[in-house]
Amino acid sequence: MHLLFSPIGAALLYIGLAMLVALVGRGRRMGFWGFFWASLVLTPLVTGFFVLMAGPPPRVPLRRTPRKPPTR
Repeated sequence: MHLLFSPIGAALLYIGLAMLVALVGRGRRMGFWGFFWASLVLTPLVTGFFVLMAGPPPRVPLRRTPRKPPTR
């Protein structure tokens, strides 16, 4: 119980919350690492709001290739 109230425990909790926010934001525009580093620089709480407001990544349309006629 004393580990949570030590500086090491607080740092582990902070990094754990930053990773949780990054996991939620991995399908968004900034991705996992973008939200992880933003959570460390800002706070996980502030970055969590950004995750909720961020839209999904833009969909890239698949490029259709013309079908080649069968060779005989």
